[in-house]
Order: sequence, then C-alpha cells, then structure tokens
Amino acid sequence: MKAIKQTKPHEVRQAAVTLLGLQEAWNIATLDEKKVLYQILLKDVIFDFVKQTIVSIRPKSEYSVLFQMVPSLQAVGDGSYIYHFG
Repeated sequence: MKAIKQTKPHEVRQAAVTLLGLQEAWNIATLDEKKVLYQILLKDVIFDFVKQTIVSIRPKSEYSVLFQMVPSLQAVGDGSYIYHFG
C-alpha cells in the first residue's frame, strides 16, 4: 500500500483539459501527431504481434484516474488496463 501513488487534484484537472481537446485533435492529426498524443497519455503499450492486437495499456499516472472511468477497461494491478469484454 505504501507504493500506491496518490494522484493530485491538479494532475486530474490537467488530464481532463488535455482529454477535452483530444478527440478534435485526433480527428485532424497526422500519423506523427497521433504518435505524440499517444506519448502524452501512455507510459506503456503491450502488443501481441502474433494476434495483431493490443494486450494492455498503462497510462501515465496523471491520466490513470480517467482510464478508471472507462467501463470497458479492467485494471490488472500494475497500473495497466486490459479491454474487458461484457
């Protein structure tokens, strides 16, 4: 429990501000700009090259609380999330 990092309110506010403009930015972004957006939000992405699918994602700590609000994502205990079917 000591290792759990508390997200500060200003981090959550900054994450919300970033995400508010994310959909609009994504729609007009080039491939290189989309890579930058991924780098802003995510710490790690685990990809299965055999199945050609993303296995899990780990957001940066300041965005984690927003990923917790997505019903289709399930936390796996190390700060990562997997897509939860059903």
